[in-house]
Amino acid sequence: MISNLEYYRVFHAAATLGSATKAAESLHITQSGVSQTILKLEEELGVQLFVRSRRGLERTKAGEILYQHVHEALSQLSEGERIITEAERSGRITLSLGATETSIVYLLPDILKNLKEKNPDIRITMTGTTVQSLCTLLEAGKVEAAVLFSPLPSNCPFDIFPVGEVQDILIAAPDKSAIHTLSELSQQTLISVAEDTGLRTLIDQWFLSEGILFDPDIIVGSTGQILPLVSSGLGVGIVPEIMARKSIADGTVVRLDVSSLPEKRTAYFAVPDKNNMSYACRALFSILTTALQ
Repeated sequence: MISNLEYYRVFHAAATLGSATKAAESLHITQSGVSQTILKLEEELGVQLFVRSRRGLERTKAGEILYQHVHEALSQLSEGERIITEAERSGRITLSLGATETSIVYLLPDILKNLKEKNPDIRITMTGTTVQSLCTLLEAGKVEAAVLFSPLPSNCPFDIFPVGEVQDILIAAPDKSAIHTLSELSQQTLISVAEDTGLRTLIDQWFLSEGILFDPDIIVGSTGQILPLVSSGLGVGIVPEIMARKSIADGTVVRLDVSSLPEKRTAYFAVPDKNNMSYACRALFSILTTALQ
């Protein structure tokens, strides 16, 4: 690393303007100062950055390569300054949050309402997808926090905090309320999420523990798509209890009384580094740890 990063600002001005004199004027320093700075930079890098000609300063091949990188770096710094300034002026704080469909529809609305009531200046950007995809987004820095459900995939090297539990249940149309065993259930039209989801893994394990292979007839993209299919009488589904609560209450579907249930799934609040959470992340975490218990 160059000993003085100011060298790059001087180099960028000289390379952009093609003149030590013009660079000096734009930076409000002497022409000699520009020339000496460029010389020091060349000495530290061990390369020649400019060819001096009657037309001014012309970049060498090394100078051109360096210029492209310095230009991009300075542009990024300027963009960062712009974002900070605008946030300061507007008083807005942003939170990029990832969550599964179940979290977004059934767990987070009241949580986020509470967050906004306590912190009206927070702007929330939501990304909804599977747990596996959310871990990828979190690792890539595309979201700064995520609400995940167990079982967690192997690519989940984050700081995670349990914030609640979800119990998955069997639901069916009212005329199928007499089903009481997994053996009886296996004779029905079964509706389930795909194999590459945590919920499906738990369902498969649950059925195998009873000596039955879970072989669904209809596979959907998310648990939110199961409830309307079950309500129509198409088959039996397994969904989070919180998702079916309203439909059970109004009699659209019934909860099947079976001898066992799948293992409860833990809800986690996940961040890349608990010591570097933003203000918005900390505010959300504080609410989650009390509201989802």
